[in-house]
Amino acid sequence: MSPPLKLVVGIGNPGAQYARTRHNVGVWFVSRFADQQAATFKEEKKFFGQVAATHIDGQEVKLLRSFLVKYLHERKRQICRRAGTFLQNNARRNIDRA
Repeated sequence: MSPPLKLVVGIGNPGAQYARTRHNVGVWFVSRFADQQAATFKEEKKFFGQVAATHIDGQEVKLLRSFLVKYLHERKRQICRRAGTFLQNNARRNIDRA
């Protein structure tokens, strides 16, 4: 059986007024981690942000960074809903391969 998929999500606020504030720590972390892993982000509208992929210790890790354009609680709900769908679909693929 394949190892479980990992997902790391970093969210932040758009706009110059937030560029260097604590509101973007999640995006900073995911971006720096992607740079260290030589992972490249691609826009994924269905996940409300940009997604990159890398491998750590033989396990696939997906990175998602998203800037909030709506209220935080609504964005978190959207991201969680999409991430849940993504993880469920991957779990089904892993079961089918077993």
